[in-house]
Amino acid sequence: MDDDLMQYYTYVAEKGDNQAQVILGQLYLQGSRGLPQDRALAHQYFSKAAAADSPSAHAHLGRMYLEGSPEVRQSNATAFTHFTAAAEAKNGMGHSGLGLMYLYGRGVAVDYALAVKHFKAAVEANSVDGQVQLGIMLFHGLGVERDLTKSIKMLTAASQSGSVVALFYLAEINAMGFGVPRNCRSAAELYKNVAERGKWGTLFADAFNDYKMGRLDTSLVRYLLLADLGYEVAQSNVAFILDKAEDSVFPSNETYRRALVYWDRSAAQGHALARLKLGDYHYYGMGTEVDYEAAVNNYRQAESAPSPQALFNLGYMHQRGYGVKQDLHLAKRFYDRALETSADAYAPVALALISVGVMYAWQQFLSFFGGSSVPENSTLPDFIMNLLLEDWDVLLAVVLFIVLVIVMIILQRLTMELQRQRLLRRGLAAAAPVQNAAPAQNQAPLPHLIPDPVQE
Repeated sequence: MDDDLMQYYTYVAEKGDNQAQVILGQLYLQGSRGLPQDRALAHQYFSKAAAADSPSAHAHLGRMYLEGSPEVRQSNATAFTHFTAAAEAKNGMGHSGLGLMYLYGRGVAVDYALAVKHFKAAVEANSVDGQVQLGIMLFHGLGVERDLTKSIKMLTAASQSGSVVALFYLAEINAMGFGVPRNCRSAAELYKNVAERGKWGTLFADAFNDYKMGRLDTSLVRYLLLADLGYEVAQSNVAFILDKAEDSVFPSNETYRRALVYWDRSAAQGHALARLKLGDYHYYGMGTEVDYEAAVNNYRQAESAPSPQALFNLGYMHQRGYGVKQDLHLAKRFYDRALETSADAYAPVALALISVGVMYAWQQFLSFFGGSSVPENSTLPDFIMNLLLEDWDVLLAVVLFIVLVIVMIILQRLTMELQRQRLLRRGLAAAAPVQNAAPAQNQAPLPHLIPDPVQE
């Protein structure tokens, strides 16, 4: 958390703001946003807010007393008191806490019906814990008739809010085929999602901070560890750092080859940008041999994202006939789709469409003068194609520069003409005769400039 924001929350909390006290209590309880975990300080902030009858503070205090810790001694009675105070204010976490106590008999007699009642009230208050626990009770048929359909619905809603317990139960349901057809692939993805929520995931913050501070080698090593654990984000970050070739961990001749491996792993987990980079690596032969067909396959998988760059690349490869049969009509279609996907692609797509039109006219010219058959992959001279497609940015810069020079010349001519007209008007105004002006005294009359007519 930003230091200024932290100071603000601390100042407001000390002034008695309940919301700020609860926020700080949650941050110190979980040890998030860069703050160290401090249960004693969290208990202090929650107690201040609870003294002002904050339902959320009562609910968090109930959870702390129910679970117990070295800083807060476990007490079912105190937990029940705080949960009750929160539930009376219709707090979802309070109802969920009471449901847990009745479900497991913590300080009270086990009562499944009462537990279900509190969990339903928690769900009505949009409590994720309530959704999880009610889904579990529906799954096992505790206090209610077993209903796998409603259980899966509850657990799915909770998983979308990030509940690890819900993800685990959904993984079990898919692995065993409870209420749904058995799906090992979905189960493996859910198990992986649960495993990635472990404490080792905190290495991400350290790796990112190392990267921001310029310690690329240290950041790369941390990301490599996380990448080998299966984190897709870490795999793409490793490939990104290796792609820049600024580290000293691996020899320079292995950089692109290793980057290709991690781009491939990231793409296998559905990362569209990694799939696009795989296409580029195969197209340019970076870390592997040039393989246009592999590039086309990767671009086709990346276009479903949708990726305007992948669509443009597919249009280019169909236009040039790289890895696929040359098809100008299909190339134009891909270029049009790239422009529909992103308005930023207007300039390159416009030049590419011009090149398609010129190439089509060239093929028609060859067909007209060279017979009915046109050679396959017939194209314009390479320097023209490179200018229109591969060096389109250079061509655009040159065109804009020429336009700018022309505009400056026109503006300069207009400025000079306006100055000339202004000076001319001033000269005419100065030379105009003064009307009704009396002649000065003792001043000789001006000579007559027009000669007298010659008399015969």
